[in-house]
Parts: sequence; C-alpha cells; structure tokens
Amino acid sequence: MRSKPARHRCALALGLGLVACHEPTDGATCLPPARPLDDVVEIPLDDIAANAPPWAQTLRWYCEDPPPDELLDGWYTSALIWVDGEDCDPCDRERIASLAVTQVCDAEGPPALRLLCGPIPLSLEPWQRKGCVYAVATTSGCVY
Repeated sequence: MRSKPARHRCALALGLGLVACHEPTDGATCLPPARPLDDVVEIPLDDIAANAPPWAQTLRWYCEDPPPDELLDGWYTSALIWVDGEDCDPCDRERIASLAVTQVCDAEGPPALRLLCGPIPLSLEPWQRKGCVYAVATTSGCVY
C-alpha cells in the first residue's frame, strides 16, 4: 500500500508536468500595443523621482500600458527606434532588441535598454522605405 506523502508527490509532479506543457501565450512574448504618435503622454518626473539625476527629463510614454515604476526614477529616457522590413512583428523581440542596441549609444559601454511597445502606428508615404517604429527605454539618452 502506498503512503499518502508518496501519492501527494506523484500528484504534485503530474500537476507540475502539465503546467510545464502549456505553451506561453503570445501576449507574454510579444510587445504590448502602442498609441499613435499624436497621442503620446508626457510624464514629468520632477515630483515623482526624488533621486533622479540632474539631467532627468520628462518621460515621453508611447505605450497603451501605464509605465512600470522602475522607469519612473529619472534614469531612463524613452526613445523611438526604426526597424526596416515589410512586416511589423511585435513578437520578434530578438530582432527588435538587436536593432535597438545599434541605434542607442552610450559612451561607457552597452546601454541599459528595455523594449517597451510597438509597433507605433505611422502612415508612411509610398516612396518611403518600409519599416516599423518601436518604443524603447534607455539609460544612455543617445539615439541616432
């Protein structure tokens, strides 16, 4: 006869195995949606970031989601990056991040970079190159 603790361990292992088999949802792996550029929100950091560096500025927020608290300390600035291509894929986070790093610079080494949201809806003219704009947060403050 099996003991109760052994049965509990088997049930727990089975439960954990089933949980491990679930595929992650697209919402967890893709960037959240962005608002149109003319709907950008400016968040003044003067009152909410007590320990902000002297160069801290207003944070321009492009996303539909509210900004996480860790971005409201005055050390991050928001920036827009361009990703060439016919297809705007907010789930291709590796490609977006690798292109963002090349567009954000820091004199002291690699920037602290966070992907925020996108693509930001833009109306491109037919003669303009195809691509998408995404919002990032960086501590370097240098975008070209």
